[in-house]
Amino acid sequence: MSSIVSVCARVYAGKVVHGKVVRIGFETDMLVSSALVDMYSKSGEVGDAWIVFEMMLVF
Repeated sequence: MSSIVSVCARVYAGKVVHGKVVRIGFETDMLVSSALVDMYSKSGEVGDAWIVFEMMLVF
């Protein structure tokens, strides 16, 4: 049970970081976007990883 809570906390923290990245305008930075894709895919959030990846193709 504690590992589930730990994973949820990391996913939440990652989403908070992603929100801050967007607010400060770094979402177009390929290094930052790649790190977000990596973070989402490693945490099992494949849908979110795909969304970030698709946005990379637009920039």
